[in-house]
Amino acid sequence: SDSAAPHTLGAPAPPPASAARRTLGAPAPPPASEENAPRSGDDSAAAARWTAWGRGASTRFDGQEGDLSLDGEVATATAGVDVQTIRWVAGVAVSHSHGTGGYDAPAADDSGTLDSSLTSVTPYARFALNDRVLLWGVLGQGDGNLTLSEDRTGADIRTDLEMTMAALGVRGVVLPAERANGFELAVRSDALAVWMDSTASGDMLAAETETSRLRLMLEGSRAFRTDGGGSLRPTLELGLRHDDGDAEQGFGLELGGRLAWSSPGSGLMLEGTVRGVLAHEDEGYEDLSFGGSFRFDPGVPGRGLALVVSPSRGDSMNGAERMWSPHQQSMSGAGFQNRGDRIETLLSYGLAGPRGRGDLVPYAGVEQWGDSRSFLLGGRWEINRTMRLEVRATRRQGLGDGPADDSVQLDFAADR
Repeated sequence: SDSAAPHTLGAPAPPPASAARRTLGAPAPPPASEENAPRSGDDSAAAARWTAWGRGASTRFDGQEGDLSLDGEVATATAGVDVQTIRWVAGVAVSHSHGTGGYDAPAADDSGTLDSSLTSVTPYARFALNDRVLLWGVLGQGDGNLTLSEDRTGADIRTDLEMTMAALGVRGVVLPAERANGFELAVRSDALAVWMDSTASGDMLAAETETSRLRLMLEGSRAFRTDGGGSLRPTLELGLRHDDGDAEQGFGLELGGRLAWSSPGSGLMLEGTVRGVLAHEDEGYEDLSFGGSFRFDPGVPGRGLALVVSPSRGDSMNGAERMWSPHQQSMSGAGFQNRGDRIETLLSYGLAGPRGRGDLVPYAGVEQWGDSRSFLLGGRWEINRTMRLEVRATRRQGLGDGPADDSVQLDFAADR
């Protein structure tokens, strides 16, 4: 590819989406409705449900930036477990990455090798105080090192890396939908802080960075029934934010919206989202994201042909946004990442699994992401209601004449 930036050696992969619900190419079931969502007093859903999941991936890369070339390989293994009851979800994810590679800068007469590793632990939890108030929190701690070996001098430069993050949030329904003819009004607030440190070594100086963000948002939504049994739900969000630390600083005004439409009879589902900072004290700060999805699944859910098209720009729905939802069954999908400008097209076909066990969904797709294009080929096997397995191969090709990056990923999840 044209840039090696996405392949930072040793960078851990984010926790995978709950393997049952956010797997590429698999027709997802419709979200739970407000009417059938579990309530805190519903004893029928009181039993705890355990989910164990794992992911392994290996990626090779070869990048060129001006006179500097970089190549290498990163292997990552991630495992997690969480438990869900009627009122809370709690779990932990552990990830370890190891990367090796080389660099060459002929103009500077500099070349060498790189070796890095990073291990991170991320506990997470969500608690429904009652039918109207939801609390959540995430903590993350990562430690690792980076070693640079220069060919010309034979010197080894090693630096230690440390990353800590914490996020807390609360959502409260001020006006329930059942009391306002389908209109719901809610207040949300969250706080996010990230600290990163690196030690001094050789010619490299020690560095410490810290960033934080506070938000207070007002959210309004209403569901409408359409002809043919479909539904339309617009959502509007408006609020204040305050940023501090070594990046942007000051207060800002944030606006977001979402429009979702579905027609079960035809198998069509459409959704669009947009979010942006309207104004900020830091005049150089800009933040705009939008996303959308189109799904056509005319057959029995999980079987037959399905087409999904999802364009997005920026971080239209990050992990924190998913944690607001009372329907998020497992927190393993709450990764904090910004995917940038992207459009993804996936074609899948669901059929009966081997020997009639479960559903087998092979898929193929193309993803345009910034200045690169990725080709996806894989399959997911829903072995039964508690076990799922997915294998995915990806070839990422820059739009120029640069070499391709290849990766293979394996996901496994088991519920109890």
